[in-house]
Amino acid sequence: MRYLTFLLLLSTCLLSCNRTSNQTKIQDTNVMLDKIVILPYDSSKDCFRMDKPATLNQQELVEIEVLLQQALKTNPKLHPLAHYNRQYTATINTNNEKEVWVTLLCDEGDLEWKKQPIIKHKNDQCYINVYLNLTQKRFGKIMPF
Repeated sequence: MRYLTFLLLLSTCLLSCNRTSNQTKIQDTNVMLDKIVILPYDSSKDCFRMDKPATLNQQELVEIEVLLQQALKTNPKLHPLAHYNRQYTATINTNNEKEVWVTLLCDEGDLEWKKQPIIKHKNDQCYINVYLNLTQKRFGKIMPF
């Protein structure tokens, strides 16, 4: 009987520890959601080739943040990720891989970035594009740098 009680207590503890870990990830994601907008796929944009629309889940949002932090570290001129508002557009490419086109924008108080893609032709630290491949866990060249 004691053995059964011990196993029950141990499994409850392990399950609750696992939940706490997941809640932390979700809370971390919620903290950044005010700086993120997921825009719908627009097939008329030539940067998306023959891709199909895709959705993003909580875990993928965390993966995107990690990849973006790695990408920004490759250029010391860029601000830390927390400095930027982010626009994400997710697609499935012709190889059936999930990709995300990311636009990073400095917070200038304008909420237009939450409604439509922002396209600027500036070469500065406040407007950056990067293509992420979530399936392969890699990022492309940071543009316009």
